[in-house]
Amino acid sequence: MTKLTNALMSVAIAGLSTLAVAKDVATVNGKGITEEEYKKAVDQLGPQAEMVKTKPEVRVQFLDHMIERTLLAEQAKGAKVEDGDRYKALVETAKRDIMAQLYLEKYIAEQTTEPKLKEYFEKNKAKFQEKEVKAVHILFEEKQKAEAEKVLKEILAKNNFEAMEKKYATDPNGSKGGDLNWFKAGRMVPEFEKAAFGTEKGKVYP
Repeated sequence: MTKLTNALMSVAIAGLSTLAVAKDVATVNGKGITEEEYKKAVDQLGPQAEMVKTKPEVRVQFLDHMIERTLLAEQAKGAKVEDGDRYKALVETAKRDIMAQLYLEKYIAEQTTEPKLKEYFEKNKAKFQEKEVKAVHILFEEKQKAEAEKVLKEILAKNNFEAMEKKYATDPNGSKGGDLNWFKAGRMVPEFEKAAFGTEKGKVYP
């Protein structure tokens, strides 16, 4: 590794302060790393690319990494690594992986156009909009069944649920008129939930 270290020390990091205007951002053994090559390598970093673009110290570190990889590649050529079966197998595997990744990106891009997204949303609104209902109730104990039936008859006859509910509400919500506010499916006992979600708006469920 001494040879590699010495080589790195002798590499001219060609004007990092003038990175934006230089054609070659570094020279390795007489061969330049172009600005275009550098930018492409940065773009392949994904989310980390922004750090390289905005932080000078990270930019220097990344260019150092590119230089080191270039030196290693040159030494690998000298050692005729590319003539080995393992090298060839790895290259073929990498090609397949890259082709699969590029195809997947292309397919996703084609399937996620704005018109297609809108079409999917319109067809699947129910998946994105969870139904809620608002209910107000009057609770009676089992032993008060006769009284409950009497109150129900009056409500149905006079359409005065609000007044009767305020008068007879005995549960903890009585202070606010038995108002259960808005709730989604799965929040109440099954029997009550079925009645709440199955009753027409403004109607009384016995």
